[in-house]
Amino acid sequence: MMKKFRRFAILSVAILLLMCSSRVFADGIQSGADHILTIQNTDGSFTWEHGPSTAGPGHKNVTGPTGMGLLSAYGVTGDADHLTGATKAADFLSAQTFGWVGTYNPFFLLKTYDATGTTAYKDKATEYFTQLTAGTYTGGNGVTTYNTAGYISAVQSGRAGNLINLRPWEFAPLAYAAQRVGSGAQATAFTTALTDGINTLDDALDYDLLGLSGGVFGLGLTGTDFDPTAGSFASAGSTSDLADILAGFQNTNGAWAWDDALKDTVGEEDSQTTAYAMLALMSVNTSGQYNSEIVAGRNYLLGTQLGSGGFLSYPGYPGEGENIEVEGEVVWALSETAAVPEPATVALLGIGLAGLAGGAARRKWKKKAVDNS
Repeated sequence: MMKKFRRFAILSVAILLLMCSSRVFADGIQSGADHILTIQNTDGSFTWEHGPSTAGPGHKNVTGPTGMGLLSAYGVTGDADHLTGATKAADFLSAQTFGWVGTYNPFFLLKTYDATGTTAYKDKATEYFTQLTAGTYTGGNGVTTYNTAGYISAVQSGRAGNLINLRPWEFAPLAYAAQRVGSGAQATAFTTALTDGINTLDDALDYDLLGLSGGVFGLGLTGTDFDPTAGSFASAGSTSDLADILAGFQNTNGAWAWDDALKDTVGEEDSQTTAYAMLALMSVNTSGQYNSEIVAGRNYLLGTQLGSGGFLSYPGYPGEGENIEVEGEVVWALSETAAVPEPATVALLGIGLAGLAGGAARRKWKKKAVDNS
């Protein structure tokens, strides 16, 4: 009787812990998305760096990744206001006639299409690739037009020198979007731009971990196995190896720093890098092999959440303040990983279930033995 009680007690504790942890995640995501809504402009856009909310227009390039926070949050909270905010952002982008493609915007429109079934969002993302094929996509100045190769070159030129590590992060969502609604040639071109960016990662420059996160994220999204031949992470032999390297740079507190040399340096944690590292590991977490790292990152971010629901870009430097794009990316990462359970809770649940199963097996064996008798 006591053994039976202990088994039920362990199972009850595990279920209670699972429910409590899920509630904490949901509350953090709810308040984070609510905070983003207070910064959203009335036209659906978002303004760099942190509002305040106006009539707009805001900045096109940050609207997609910020909107991903609202869209992903809706999948957890079920709050119609979060979906409305996401569709307002998608409507804003869909209405633009030139220079609307921040690199995460076609990705956001496709994900909003997936969530709503509104074909206009998919059509707008497709339009971008169709225009690139024709060489008629018009850039932000309203004059310069681009084809696929020209647009890739423009992104590479903008992410050169000390910013070169950002290339994989920029091309990750475009490779995914091209794979879905672009031509085969465009899917190849953007995936090649992604892998070329990984080959140029330089750990002596800034943003190497954000670039590595973007690289793994893009490879995971597109299902690409890549063996880098150059750059600071050329020792990797596969996408899995790159993910392992990224996981190895996680701080003991669950965060990732903005530079690989600053691992476990107090105050150098970077919310954006942490968010994308979580998304990256989630994209290749095929058998739960990165659950512990994902949960640690999630707990770190939730632990830094402000009373307003927002998040500091650099928790160790409060004076740097908040950034609406980063807050959107953090809520996106939290939402995408909300279903990953706490390892300790899973272990307890397993023990409890195993105990019950064992008891059931013993009872069945005793019954079978009696019958045979």
